[in-house]
Amino acid sequence: MLNKIKIEIKKSQFQTNFFSIFSHSFITRKGIYNWIKDNSTFINWKVLDFWCWEKPYKGILKYGEYIWVDFEKSGHNNKQNNIDFFWDWKILPFKNDEFDSILSTEVFEHIFNIDEVLDELNRVLKKWWKILLTIPFVIHEHEVPYDFARYTSFWIQSLLEKHWFKVLKNEQYWSYFDVILQLKIWFLWKITETRYKYLSLLLRIIFVVPIMILINLLSIISPKMQWWLYLTNIIVWEKK
Repeated sequence: MLNKIKIEIKKSQFQTNFFSIFSHSFITRKGIYNWIKDNSTFINWKVLDFWCWEKPYKGILKYGEYIWVDFEKSGHNNKQNNIDFFWDWKILPFKNDEFDSILSTEVFEHIFNIDEVLDELNRVLKKWWKILLTIPFVIHEHEVPYDFARYTSFWIQSLLEKHWFKVLKNEQYWSYFDVILQLKIWFLWKITETRYKYLSLLLRIIFVVPIMILINLLSIISPKMQWWLYLTNIIVWEKK
């Protein structure tokens, strides 16, 4: 029973379940998960999971073979993860035209040599096949010091087209209201952070969690208007 609860708590970081409303990134993660689920038909056959921490979306995709590549030195702890390949920021350890589809979520902000990486993704992807991509637009600095960029929807479209990709979908997740709600949670989470782990935990349980639950529930019924301020760029693109 305890192990099942631990598994569900871990899932709640990226998916939606009972424990999700206790997550400080529920608003952002819920939208990304739902969007990938709705567009999962673009991902099939031989799939490259490009630097997606702990493969949180593998269970909702249909595929023949699933390969996970990550960078050994990053802002998250990947020592316990079952990573298939590590890469050196330059050359992906795969043949030309090896993959039928690629999934990459909340990764591009951590890439400092974006042009080289896009060329590599183009090289390993088969012609006319698809990539699902999410990139945060409004978010605090995270996984430091490996946090390098924020992209507008216009810049990422121009960048992809420059590297011989065709953008099929270029959408923005949620709106001004969700951004404000999410930023409030992140702010409360940050100001209760101390050098003492258990003190931080106590402060968050007493002061942050009740407010966080209320805000997360409010986000479910808040207006979903497309506006000039949003959380995440969500893009489907293919190799031309």
